[in-house]
Amino acid sequence: MAKNKLTYFSFTRYEDDPQVIARLVNKGWLDTGVYTPPVDPSVVEADRVANIKLAAGRLITGKLPEWKQRNLSARFTELLEDKVSGKTLSSEEKAEMDAIKAMWSWVKAVRAESDRLEADEDLYVENGNWPEVPE
Repeated sequence: MAKNKLTYFSFTRYEDDPQVIARLVNKGWLDTGVYTPPVDPSVVEADRVANIKLAAGRLITGKLPEWKQRNLSARFTELLEDKVSGKTLSSEEKAEMDAIKAMWSWVKAVRAESDRLEADEDLYVENGNWPEVPE
């Protein structure tokens, strides 16, 4: 039996009262013997927002798993410490720093799009203008 549904027979006080059954059917709460409670709009909205957050999270972690995010953060900190201490970064180190910054910009763009979708109750994951995943 489906979750949150009660069979018609669980209404023992009403099972022999055709008028009560007819009213339940007319309200859309009873269909061929199965009671379906009305949908709570706040639950629908929470699901919509959760799906958007999930899509954004999957997009980000698909490109940058958490372990990689931690490693990039640690590496950027090392490069920044070297730069602040006066060390001249090599062209490879500068390129590495720029690549990490570009990845972070992409993550922020994904988050911004997620926030935009979440703010408008008429928009769903499919309406997203998700940023392209960088190479």
